[in-house]
Amino acid sequence: MRLNFSPSQTYGIYRGSIILLLLCNGFLLWKVSEARKVFRYGQPGARVEGVRSLVSHSVKSSTDKPIILNRVGAPYLVLFVFTGQDCPACLEELNDLQRLGQTRTDLRVFGLMSYASADELRQTQRNFQITFPLLEDEDGRLLRDLHPPATPWKILIWTTGNRIMYEDPPSTNPAQREAFFTRMMNLPRL
Repeated sequence: MRLNFSPSQTYGIYRGSIILLLLCNGFLLWKVSEARKVFRYGQPGARVEGVRSLVSHSVKSSTDKPIILNRVGAPYLVLFVFTGQDCPACLEELNDLQRLGQTRTDLRVFGLMSYASADELRQTQRNFQITFPLLEDEDGRLLRDLHPPATPWKILIWTTGNRIMYEDPPSTNPAQREAFFTRMMNLPRL
């Protein structure tokens, strides 16, 4: 079956096709431009310099012993950065982190509780039955150095390579919390 178009119909089809191609080309150029911005500037997250400084210096903890995070003896470290104001919203995440720390022996969990005294750290541990250590950041200096986009914020650190492997924003529902837990469980065993 052969379609016969009049010259004016053929012209209309060509013109429509060219306009469609130009629109598609413009859309693709815009997407490439947006992708370059992300590649150039990186995704929003904690400052790498702040994380490197935190893991290599001694930090007071709720166990009354100073801790140097890159010497904890585990290849993976999950740092949960939060403040006292986050506690009601982050209770479920604290429970998930507790479960994670008890499940993976090659992963250690630490909480960085900013703008809280040593007494507030211990009280938070007791009230929420947290068994992993909380790091003290009474004046918020460590939080400002890390500069996460929001709190609570989760950072997975590869201690051997001294680098951030993954970051996760606050979980707002059970599916997001379970997705984070599954990601951590699927890390390669080291």
